[in-house]
Amino acid sequence: MDPVAIDDLDPAAVLAVLFNAARPQGNGFLEYSPVPLTIEAARALLARRTSFDYLQGRVLKVSLAGPTFDPASYDRDNGAGAAAAAVAALRAEGPVSAPVAALHRRGIAAAADELLAHVDERHPLGHIAARARRLARAGGADDGADGGASR
Repeated sequence: MDPVAIDDLDPAAVLAVLFNAARPQGNGFLEYSPVPLTIEAARALLARRTSFDYLQGRVLKVSLAGPTFDPASYDRDNGAGAAAAAVAALRAEGPVSAPVAALHRRGIAAAADELLAHVDERHPLGHIAARARRLARAGGADDGADGGASR
């Protein structure tokens, strides 16, 4: 898998778009928040570290320390080509946009389906995943496309 070039982009915008497109996974549903990450919040996070495993329940698995990053782990957990698609959306429309929200919704639905294959909806984690799946499939306001304005 080829590295994703980000040398011409603000690293905070890259972190924000990767986060905003990423899905929660497993127990990450317990920490998941549909609120998009702003560039300002991403900049504050990058001031402390450049490698991210999970962030607010969303699976990232990236290091943003250089002019490129390896998308293999991000793509493994968020879907083939997800990192490149998120960066392309950033280049086209910014870190909080309809294409990024669509990536996020598809990821949530897939993650919820995977979790619900192992956990009953009556289990607290299953209940959360089922609700997230319903919202994702309905294109609910919890997708972050409006930058949090609907909350």
